[in-house]
Amino acid sequence: WSRFLELQLDDMTTTVRLCRRILRELKEAAPEGHGGTTWRYICSRVRESKSAGQDSTEDIRILKAYLHYIESCGAHKALLELYQGKGERSIAQAANMVGLALPRNPF
Repeated sequence: WSRFLELQLDDMTTTVRLCRRILRELKEAAPEGHGGTTWRYICSRVRESKSAGQDSTEDIRILKAYLHYIESCGAHKALLELYQGKGERSIAQAANMVGLALPRNPF
């Protein structure tokens, strides 16, 4: 019985840690507070599964998937900002951007 209780406590700790990380990522992704709807949905999903008596490993798997999705969206946004075009570039600027140099034309 004590081993079962330990597993439940470990799962609960993992669930809480994942929820905290998700909340932190949502705050970074939407500092204006637009992440509230997503957060409410995640909390309701976890509560429903707890009241239905579902296995907590399924909750952990779902929370990890949400966390991965939110982190990936943040990384995608950062990459877009880094590489987004600033208008039309010259051929020399585009070549320099990827580490190439144009040959010098003696004519």
